[in-house]
Amino acid sequence: MIHDLRMRFYEEGNIPRPGDSREYQFNPPEYALSVEDILVGGELLPIMHFIGSFDYSVKGFLGQGGGYERVLFRVDNQTDLASGTHIPGRFPTEEERLNPLTLEQAISNEPGLAQQSAIDVILNYRDQRDRPIVALLRPLRREQTGGQGGGAMQQTFFWSERYLSCGLQMLPWPVVLLFTDVQ
Repeated sequence: MIHDLRMRFYEEGNIPRPGDSREYQFNPPEYALSVEDILVGGELLPIMHFIGSFDYSVKGFLGQGGGYERVLFRVDNQTDLASGTHIPGRFPTEEERLNPLTLEQAISNEPGLAQQSAIDVILNYRDQRDRPIVALLRPLRREQTGGQGGGAMQQTFFWSERYLSCGLQMLPWPVVLLFTDVQ
């Protein structure tokens, strides 16, 4: 996924975040690629991967000679109960990101739904505003989980890589990493 953003930067230039958010939405194909990275890397205890989205920006940093010297990446991610139970292919609108429609919320609003198949409810239910169910569980702060643990966690990752010229940036993943110096 990050390599896709890297390639886009080299093809189009800077990718600033409009306002405060540019969202990369990912689903099963990207999940499969991340699992492939684990298998190729030989890790026996892989890190858990989520299906969902993150916000990002990629910008070139000008050197003394006037050309790009480094490429700066920023990835912002919110992890919570909703993102951990995200339904592939469904994303809340920008206004609803902190409060997406969930199966838990739908059943709370209409208790009769608890008697139906969860799959049927997820596939067919729409609330009064015609929103589909996006996740199974509501995002909660730690103190709202009632001892369940978890809660919302904000993560921000920053790094820079040497700017690659002469077509090196077009090398496939993970070969391109042989020519970068991540800091």
